[in-house]
Amino acid sequence: MIVRVEGWETTFGVTVWKIWNGRNDYIFSGREVVVPHKLREICHYTKNIDLLVSVEKRLGGSGMGRQVQWIAWSVPLPSEVKINTDGLLIRSSGMASAGGLVRDKEGHWLGGFVMNIGYATITGAELWGLFQGLGLAWKLGYNKVVAEVDNQSVVSLVMTNSYESCGVNDAIVWAIQELLRRSGPGCSSIGYGASEEIGPFRINKTASSLYLNKYSWNKVANILFLESPAGVGFSYTNTSSNLKDSGDKRTAQDALIFLIRWMDRFPQYKYRGFYISGESYAGHYVPQLARAIHDYNEKSSKPIINLKGFIVGNAVTDNYYDNIGTVTYWWSHAMISDKTYKSILKSCDFKSQNTSEKCDNAVSYAMNHEFGDIDQYSIYTPTCKAAANSQKKPKYSLRLKNSLISQRFSGYDPCTENYAEKYYNRMDVQKALHANSTGIPYKWTACNEVLLRNWKDSEISMLPTYRKLIAAGLRIWMFSGDTDSVVPVTATRFALSHLNLKIKTPWYPWYSHGQVGGRTEIYEGLTFATVRGAGHEVPLFEPRRGFELFQAFLSGKSLPKS
Repeated sequence: MIVRVEGWETTFGVTVWKIWNGRNDYIFSGREVVVPHKLREICHYTKNIDLLVSVEKRLGGSGMGRQVQWIAWSVPLPSEVKINTDGLLIRSSGMASAGGLVRDKEGHWLGGFVMNIGYATITGAELWGLFQGLGLAWKLGYNKVVAEVDNQSVVSLVMTNSYESCGVNDAIVWAIQELLRRSGPGCSSIGYGASEEIGPFRINKTASSLYLNKYSWNKVANILFLESPAGVGFSYTNTSSNLKDSGDKRTAQDALIFLIRWMDRFPQYKYRGFYISGESYAGHYVPQLARAIHDYNEKSSKPIINLKGFIVGNAVTDNYYDNIGTVTYWWSHAMISDKTYKSILKSCDFKSQNTSEKCDNAVSYAMNHEFGDIDQYSIYTPTCKAAANSQKKPKYSLRLKNSLISQRFSGYDPCTENYAEKYYNRMDVQKALHANSTGIPYKWTACNEVLLRNWKDSEISMLPTYRKLIAAGLRIWMFSGDTDSVVPVTATRFALSHLNLKIKTPWYPWYSHGQVGGRTEIYEGLTFATVRGAGHEVPLFEPRRGFELFQAFLSGKSLPKS
């Protein structure tokens, strides 16, 4: 249907109204929606409403001769926009659709959408509407969004992780949560690195106390955790506009300034061997900071930061190879069908910085219809929901009794992020840490979505930086947990292959306590290793293997062959 630009608001309003009426007609009267009839009705109503408005205007009226009244709609704050979404299901066929619109504090329509979903439950349709609506709001440039839905199950699924048996594929819930709060730059090294992975303590399930981490990395090194950039965790800025001006370049500059000032305050650490580590988007942070330190040292007569090298895990490295590698991992690990794999490769231009609608649809189909209820950061371990549902069952099922999967169940709690958020929002904890002394007017969260939505610059590829730092003689290791599907091992291997480094020691299995700990290959200037059975956060999933890998890195030794 072709719509005149000037009739957009009327057409869209009638469309959403008809979707809503159709949904209610079916729920309360059992009448099914006949799509061609509805399209004709939409055209008819739009034409007549526009005609009435134009006639009244010619007669000197203002437009419908009545005042606008808000019905069950609260005005958002001046700095916010509101997205209202809804879903529709034709139960006889199982076909679903959704629609929504974005409005500002004046109630003006900023944009809207309608979409055909295909087969879904009513809650699934509502979730797809919310996902599409949030994506639309952020594409329009709005990062402070209030979402309203009329389905309590949607709120429960998304906001409280109280997953219900409602026939919903949890991949779409995960995708909405990602839009709301996760992924990419803006996540806390205290919440993840210190509390879940390599710090001296872990947080118990009730967030009431701590327990010792047997494989803490501070047993072999002094560890400094930096919540970076400003706005992440307890790090803050006195200038709120800084939160909308963050990016790769600024983050590296701020971190360098922090280190210089920190060493001035603690001079006993000057000139000691200094290494940097990180994971995920720290695949940008770490080499960029190393590059900044290297450049700073070259200009200094007596540099105080004695940079020796860095180590990164499941690292975001190169846009093109990361994307190709991720889709390849999905297919090679039977997460998606051959048909969907081919569809994604055909629809997506991974060299482009902007994804097409066909690409988005192909990837969304994979996530919603083929992934299933999994933790994408660790595809063979239970999700937080699954862990909660299995508490009344035996710890291991008979089918998994002797498998590698059962061994990981006892060492991995998928709900650890929830414990960190509870713990670091305790006032006594903040006081003990000398944190939040300025009284930040918001809760501590593991990730800051405002930073992510306003990220100004992100290098397309870190490979040129690797070449520079390899030439500078730094010790560089990259490692990958082999069950992560978010920044998978295939992505890192594809990127590394294009550095064209000479192989010093060919691929071989390395061992940990008599078992294969992973595989490794040593190049001139760089060592790559995998960690068997580990997900995105290697020290969380396989703490002993992660610790042994770190020991080998610090000592400059290769991983053991037996």
